[in-house]
Amino acid sequence: MKHWNKISKAEECILVVAFSDISCFAQIVDGMTNLETFTLMQKYRDIAESIIIKYNGKIIKQIGDALLIVFLESKAKDAVASFKALENSINTFLSDYTKTGKLNIGATIGKVAIGLLAPDNRLDIAGKVVNEAAKLDGKGITLSKSLKQFLNT
Repeated sequence: MKHWNKISKAEECILVVAFSDISCFAQIVDGMTNLETFTLMQKYRDIAESIIIKYNGKIIKQIGDALLIVFLESKAKDAVASFKALENSINTFLSDYTKTGKLNIGATIGKVAIGLLAPDNRLDIAGKVVNEAAKLDGKGITLSKSLKQFLNT
């Protein structure tokens, strides 16, 4: 795969796949109105997207405070650098709202299917690696064994 914007049909490729999540998000937004919560999520997305794009990655989707993020295999080191920048920026942003909420990111690498899903032709990914990334649990940045090994080669 050469570029996100050039995908016309589903294909398999090796990607760094990551999920981010804000700890204690429900508590952070508990006293907010729906519009305040939405505004918080927009600001979070704007910060995250500017960092991910700067490091050559892509946010595939957002579900509440969770982001599904991908990078090409050749950009694995950029991915890790972006996670550090993202963690710092989002935790600073969150400090205006909470003392306990922090950004957590779990990332792995492997083969996925990537393509456009109908009816709106939005980019999405599927595969065991996506599930592996979703299950990575920890505080801060957690890299899978396979991603650590890849980075050390």
